[in-house]
Amino acid sequence: MENTARKILVLGMAKSGTTALFSKLRQSLPKKEYADFFEPSNRPNKEIKKRAFAEINNSSKVLVKDLIHNNVVPPIYESFDKKVLIIRDPRDVLISSLLFKLGARPFYQKKPLKKRREIIRILEEKRLNPNLVSFSSVLESLVSLLQEEHKDLKKKQWLGLGQWERLLNIKEQEDFYEFHFEDMVDRNF
Repeated sequence: MENTARKILVLGMAKSGTTALFSKLRQSLPKKEYADFFEPSNRPNKEIKKRAFAEINNSSKVLVKDLIHNNVVPPIYESFDKKVLIIRDPRDVLISSLLFKLGARPFYQKKPLKKRREIIRILEEKRLNPNLVSFSSVLESLVSLLQEEHKDLKKKQWLGLGQWERLLNIKEQEDFYEFHFEDMVDRNF
């Protein structure tokens, strides 16, 4: 069966599996036929972003991976044949985001060793005793530990809850195929 989709969009929150799904799709499409774009909305300046969107618009066969940034899907994506919204368990997204930040250089440069060790201890305790340590207690511990540096941010902002609101908004308003991260892990395509 030939794939009739010409323009394919993978959209989701950071750390929700968008990159993995984008990679799997890119590997399955004819390389010479499809142009691919990785997070064009995250281009460093407006001119580069404008050129990327112009290229996307002028491509007849394109695969794009982008992240949710606001309540509106950029108009350029409205004409796409296939739009996939990837969704992952919020607890997994939060933990994955935290682990990603733990491995990032700025984190090590800015966070004292004592605080980094405490974060790792909290996560390790949950891993070793999953039934005894609730996710909400892990979250509360991490928020209190890290929020000291971000006193100006509301808890809702710190937890990234705005992203979840945007995801739900997009899910309700747009014609996306909803794909769950867990299905990708289990190879249920």
